[in-house]
Amino acid sequence: MPQRILRASVLLGLFLATAACPKSEPTSRSPGPSAPAPAASRAPDVLLITLDTARADHFSTDATSSEARLASTPVFATLAREGALFTNAQAPVPLTLPSHATILTGRLPEHHRLRVNGAYQWDDALPTLAERLKAAGYTTGAFLAAAVLDARFGLDDGFDHYDDEVGDHAQAGVWGNAQRPGTAVIAAAARWLEAQPEERPTFAWVHLFDAHHPYACPKAPGISRATTDYGRCIEWIDHLVGRLLEGYRRLGRYQRAVIALTSDHGESLGEHGERTHGIFLYQATQHVPLILRLPGTAGGLRIDAPIQLADLAPTLLAALELPRLEGADGIDLGPALRGEGLPERILLMESYAPRLQYGWHPLVAARSGTSKLVRGAVEELYDLEADPAERKGLEVKGSEVAEKLRAHLELEHRPPSSEESLAPDSATQEELGALGYVWHDPGPASETAPLADPRDRIGTLNRLSDGDSAAARGNWAGALSIYEEILAAEPRNAIAARSRAAALRALGRLPEAARALREAITLSPPDASLHHNLGQLLVQLRQLEDAEAAFGRAVELDPGHHAARGNRWNILFSTGRRAAAITEAEAALAADPKDGEARLFLILAREGDKGLPATAAALERARIEHPEDPDLREGLVKIYRRLGREADARALEASAP
Repeated sequence: MPQRILRASVLLGLFLATAACPKSEPTSRSPGPSAPAPAASRAPDVLLITLDTARADHFSTDATSSEARLASTPVFATLAREGALFTNAQAPVPLTLPSHATILTGRLPEHHRLRVNGAYQWDDALPTLAERLKAAGYTTGAFLAAAVLDARFGLDDGFDHYDDEVGDHAQAGVWGNAQRPGTAVIAAAARWLEAQPEERPTFAWVHLFDAHHPYACPKAPGISRATTDYGRCIEWIDHLVGRLLEGYRRLGRYQRAVIALTSDHGESLGEHGERTHGIFLYQATQHVPLILRLPGTAGGLRIDAPIQLADLAPTLLAALELPRLEGADGIDLGPALRGEGLPERILLMESYAPRLQYGWHPLVAARSGTSKLVRGAVEELYDLEADPAERKGLEVKGSEVAEKLRAHLELEHRPPSSEESLAPDSATQEELGALGYVWHDPGPASETAPLADPRDRIGTLNRLSDGDSAAARGNWAGALSIYEEILAAEPRNAIAARSRAAALRALGRLPEAARALREAITLSPPDASLHHNLGQLLVQLRQLEDAEAAFGRAVELDPGHHAARGNRWNILFSTGRRAAAITEAEAALAADPKDGEARLFLILAREGDKGLPATAAALERARIEHPEDPDLREGLVKIYRRLGREADARALEASAP
């Protein structure tokens, strides 16, 4: 996969007293002039649009029909009239990363091995949709809106350009906001598409995160039907898709393009007690929109047969007459597009976040036709035609359909094993935490204490959400009260303990925050991000020796934790241990010549005593050899400003790709 470049403004603290976190850069940049309409003789372009957290029942299939639901979505309706609308598409898991992995590989989570956000190992040998298209001559680009789809998770395989730059993380709430608005994603995609040569077809994947909690979306222009913040976000992303497609038309790529629009999962919105998603497997999170627009296929098709997101990649490749994905669980939906039937199948779903993040019982589900069995601490059976909201469970005991679905799950579904498990590195944990997805490995289940039923514990999760919402509004005292309430009932709740420390820090109660963070560390000993956070607190308390030890422990647990590494170098340097800091940075740069953080640190360390002009000159010389290094550019911009060279700083900023 392409090498992900890490920026290092944190290291400028050595010289300019800054302490920003490292940021990521896309793996390639290629702006340029607008491209003309593609030649008719080449393969069609492919546009994949994934709408994060978009549940199917909020979209209208026709802007004026009685079927219009809880939001006004005219772009969705128009695209459905031009293509095929699949009314019973199922997501494999109610989480972003594993569901997108299924979209790109045609495999279920148990086979691509990404079971929850940020954990388990992606197998680079797995063939992907992007790799197939690239091998067929396509130029491939991905434009992501949230850190949960960062390149480190492997989904960049096959992409020439993987833009996972989500920018500076806002510090609202406990976890911040590791995402970027859809307007920025679409602008990045447009720049890339404009630069692509006419003679080569393109595959663009555009991911929009705007409908995700906390549903802070602008009002979409035009008629609104929404009465909730979430509904208004659905209308907003419909508007964004319209802007994306309009740009596609201006480039002359729309008419012959293959277009797929879907969502990774839905949103519970309080149904069954779950406010958002990630725990339960009810249709609120598992039923997703799916439209396929294929040139040469009649528009206005409505396909009601149950299908799964694993079917998407096999269908696209078959439509383009390209080799299939070996080992795919999904099938080609082409027969349905031609008016033929699809084979009867049992569709599988899973949710292991309850087990891996909270120590509760995991959930798996199987669907055949309109029958759905959910297995957790207890079994639930539903008839989705008679009871689409799954409010009235059917009798499981003695049910033939329940026995059939149960037998299929026991035969076909494989739970994650301890050998596969890979807890996310600390940088990953921090980025996932910025989206509210917190990793907590509860350890092995007790043989005498059964795992808790998530239905009985969902209230705890909701109270954590209450605390996070209070923090996001700046009500840190209220948030602290909630976290302490949770800890009084569940003293070993690692997530509440971590959040309590964040609240104490925000309230300026730093010594208490440091003690609270140490307590949280005892609940999650291998969590390097907690050690890094402790180090930051100790720096504020001017306890530099202890801070250096905390940063060192973070690096020991996770050698790839760049922020902890840079902070440790700064402390070593500023406390007179310059040789040790320089030696470590030299070793890091020797191990990875693309390590911009280490390069910047070494220049600052070696040139800083010579004054700002000499340091600026050294950075300018380094940029001649490494013109694309964002760390050098960022460092030079800051030094230009310290020198009063504002025009130079602005010009350098404007030159950034």
